[in-house]
Amino acid sequence: MVTFIFLCLILVITGIALNLRKFSLETINRKIKDMNQVEKRELEKGLIDREFLDKLYQEKVFIKSVDGFKLSGMFIHGNENNDKTLLVSHGITSGIPASYKYARPFIERGWNVLLIYHRRHSDSEGKYSTMGYYEKHDLLSWIEFIKEKVVDNSIIGIHGESMGASSALLTANMTNEIDFIIADCGFSSFHDLLLYKFKKSKVPIFPLLNITYRYTRFKAKFNVKDVNPIESIKDSGIPVLFIHGKEDKFVPTFMSENMYKETKGYKEIYLVPDAAHAQSIFVDYETYKNKMMNFVDKVLVI
Repeated sequence: MVTFIFLCLILVITGIALNLRKFSLETINRKIKDMNQVEKRELEKGLIDREFLDKLYQEKVFIKSVDGFKLSGMFIHGNENNDKTLLVSHGITSGIPASYKYARPFIERGWNVLLIYHRRHSDSEGKYSTMGYYEKHDLLSWIEFIKEKVVDNSIIGIHGESMGASSALLTANMTNEIDFIIADCGFSSFHDLLLYKFKKSKVPIFPLLNITYRYTRFKAKFNVKDVNPIESIKDSGIPVLFIHGKEDKFVPTFMSENMYKETKGYKEIYLVPDAAHAQSIFVDYETYKNKMMNFVDKVLVI
């Protein structure tokens, strides 16, 4: 009997350890993609080409995060309307090569564009991804960089994908310097996203979820429940365009729908049929582009 209980205890501990490892590898420690391979795939998909990239006037730039990490970005100088700048905030494990497609319509209008690597990605320092908790502060530091580099009172917008979208939305009640946010497939709450994933995987929520939260706080120094974009946008007047693929299995579509309902400022939502996670722009590029630019035209007049 004692041996049986001991074996059961070992199995429980092993299960907890494996699920913690899985959580760590899927979120705060998820493997970063090879940026050369990302660029290769982006070129193959056809929304950007080498000729387009070679014509850009790009400048590699760096800032320090509030907690001392060197963060890397690429500043693309616009040809006209150079008081307008778009900041592109990529998803977890991705990076600058995957951001050009979102920036292209703005570049074609002569906007400045700032592409960044979030902490822990490529040339940016950092040990953990925090799903927006520290990334939101990094975005605010990049906003300050734009204000110094371009001109005071310039137009600044953010396009974010997945974690990058949620990070952007988390800044909504922290600054008045952002003129609009385009949030593609962001999650409304990291806590709710984890609950969703635990339920889908059919692992026992208790005690794994509590252990996961303690593990995150110990390792990456943040509370999962504090990563809550839906609360950040409730009292913000920043205009938001929500975009989400209807076939998204990684971040459920209802999260953008819920955030759209809670947003108090000017808002639009574009739900894309047949689009999986972070694939909406590939399903129908022209419609995606027109939705973005028509939204921007409206909010810059409002």
